[in-house]
Amino acid sequence: MTSEATIRARIADFLGQPAERIDWRADPSDLAIGSLMFVEVVVELQEEFGVRLFHEDVEHIACLEDLVRLLLEKLHGAAVTGAA
Repeated sequence: MTSEATIRARIADFLGQPAERIDWRADPSDLAIGSLMFVEVVVELQEEFGVRLFHEDVEHIACLEDLVRLLLEKLHGAAVTGAA
């Protein structure tokens, strides 16, 4: 079972930052993540974790924390609560 820490570590790898230095609640644009880079990260995460994210899923992502929660929900099939 994929853990939250694993997802965060992969996102951090894509961004070239240690996970503990990332503001998971910041808007991606505030983290110097352009829309193309964000799409690339989402595509890579889908492939790596074997999940399918649809436009309707992704359009509601306001921060990286939302992306982590969405992936956990897709992987584990239920709403995930809590925060980093």
